[in-house]
Amino acid sequence: MMFNDKGGIILFLLILFTFSVNPVVARDDAEEVIDEYWQELYAYASFNKKLILGLLFNDLYSVQKGNYDWFIEGGIKYRVNSWLTAEALFRQEYYKQGALWTYESRPMLRFSGSKALGMWKLRNRQRFEMRFFERSPTRFRYRTDVKVLPHLRMTSWNLSPYVQEELFVSDGRISRIRSYLGVQGKRGKVEPSIYLLLQSKLNRYIAKNMLIYGMCIGIELN
Repeated sequence: MMFNDKGGIILFLLILFTFSVNPVVARDDAEEVIDEYWQELYAYASFNKKLILGLLFNDLYSVQKGNYDWFIEGGIKYRVNSWLTAEALFRQEYYKQGALWTYESRPMLRFSGSKALGMWKLRNRQRFEMRFFERSPTRFRYRTDVKVLPHLRMTSWNLSPYVQEELFVSDGRISRIRSYLGVQGKRGKVEPSIYLLLQSKLNRYIAKNMLIYGMCIGIELN
């Protein structure tokens, strides 16, 4: 099924509108369905075919608690070859706990591999994190995800749906599972995306499930 350019423009304007509105305002209508809203802005610049610098800003809103989490993350990516990249990242994240704010510093290494299989593209990432907390002991965490998307490129915005599954491993066990369903695109230097995410936090034999709505705008600077 094909869409015209107007459909892509409407999608892009919808994402921009969502960025301009504090989603906590929608509490009365959405609190029984959506638990959190994530807003992301990503900017990157390529200095050559192998080296990319990026900066990510993220706001996380809880419908019940208001703005409780935000972070800024910078990194450098190196293209090892046509299918493998390596990244060094650093994140500074702030959490609201009751009336108090606390922070976490997180250096990370991430390796990404991608492969085209016919009309499908598969990507796998491996992330290694050292988490330094203001009020808690330092912890190590491992994350891995698999993303699958077809080469549909609908409209001039090159829209394509995708699914993604991510596992978190902490203290020798799976601590969190994320399942994504989204749409991403690219037009010129702008890369919009929206997604729904089901997140399951695992505490031994008990799982706490949260439904999250997210949107992201990526901007290529050169």
